[in-house]
Amino acid sequence: MEKYYTIRLFYSESAHSVLGVCIQSRLASEVNI
Repeated sequence: MEKYYTIRLFYSESAHSVLGVCIQSRLASEVNI
């Protein structure tokens, strides 16, 4: 059970970081345009 929770936490963390990168790149492209 603890291992499952750790894996779930890892996936949510990586998803948040990917989402943050997408938002930053979108903002950067809007500023460049």
